[in-house]
Amino acid sequence: MKETMYYQGATKELLEKAVQLNLPVLLIGETGVGKTAFVRDLAKEKKKELIRLNLTGQTGVDEFVGKILADKAGTYWQDGLLLQAMRRGQWLVLDEINMALPEILSKLHSLLDDDRMVVVSENDGEIVRPHEDFRLFATMNPSDEYAGTKELNRAFLSRFPVVLSIDYTDKEQEILIERHDISSDMAGNLVALAKETRKHKKSGKLSTLISTRDLLYCAQLVKAGVELGQAIKHSMLNKFPDEEAGALNEMVGIITGGKIKVPGIEETFGSISEVIKYAENEVELLKKEKEKFNDLREKISELNEEIADLKAKKVETKTGHTELEHEETPKETVKKKKRVEKGDWVKCISVSSPKEEDVAGHGWKLDQEFQVSKISAVLSSTSNTILWPSGGSGVYERHVKKIDTPKEKLEELEEVPF
Repeated sequence: MKETMYYQGATKELLEKAVQLNLPVLLIGETGVGKTAFVRDLAKEKKKELIRLNLTGQTGVDEFVGKILADKAGTYWQDGLLLQAMRRGQWLVLDEINMALPEILSKLHSLLDDDRMVVVSENDGEIVRPHEDFRLFATMNPSDEYAGTKELNRAFLSRFPVVLSIDYTDKEQEILIERHDISSDMAGNLVALAKETRKHKKSGKLSTLISTRDLLYCAQLVKAGVELGQAIKHSMLNKFPDEEAGALNEMVGIITGGKIKVPGIEETFGSISEVIKYAENEVELLKKEKEKFNDLREKISELNEEIADLKAKKVETKTGHTELEHEETPKETVKKKKRVEKGDWVKCISVSSPKEEDVAGHGWKLDQEFQVSKISAVLSSTSNTILWPSGGSGVYERHVKKIDTPKEKLEELEEVPF
């Protein structure tokens, strides 16, 4: 059964394009992130033979390019892995290329250039050109974080047409379940532990981390019957310095069956997954409470409006008119209704039909504009007539609408007699 590969973003598409265009590729990323695995998966898919050379500071030119050997018949030349792959049309992966010796890198310069060839000075200057199916890949860890590595020369790095940055996939839990059939909770807890080590390594608190490869080793041991705590210790913790491994023991204890205590909460939890589930439930409860609060606030607002309407109900006065009750108005209502003051220009908007209205004895029609001469206003109890008697303290915008002073009427204005 073919293992599912979880490529990040456009990684696979870019690898495929590089292969199609015969462009060398450099993949950069943390240890165990899947750099080589991605190339191997693509080689299988394309049915190409792949060979891999793990470069170290001890890898010499004879192993890489080739060397002269002797037998009874005399001396003869034996190809190294580079020339072998070039002649046979194989895919070659050079792992940890930033650990290679300068003489190794120098052999690659002309191969990475447009010349695409290697001059074998050790074999009488033989010129070797690659088979049409030959493809070159290289991988490296971040140079400032791993002992023995060094930053690649800028001129050499620029010779790679495609440079891919590879990060840890967000599908690690699925990978552990699919490949080694461990429980979802166990896989989730192991991934959570790995993410914690990566976070602390990034901040400088740890010198190393747990990779996807480490997680797979641990899951493989568990699947084979090894107790979880022992599997974690021997596949992951023993790779940390002693002082750092000790600091991780508490987290490992939680994962292997310890109880998690969260400050402010009485109950304890058996796993990180339980803590996450509890937090999710609490968030849902808070959302529901917030909805109830918003509904209550809306009802209060509606009640305030009803109160305002009740306070504005008509009450009979001694003169037989219905006077607006001048009690304290709720803030919500005040915001909606602006006072009409003396000298303001207003427009008649509260009438039942387009007929003349009686404003202090003068006729005014629907939508007609006029200027308030006195601060007073009452609404007739028998009709929609707007009256402007003496006295009073103004009116809220209920029967007339306040407007800007018409410029053309500033000089024509005739004061309305009362």
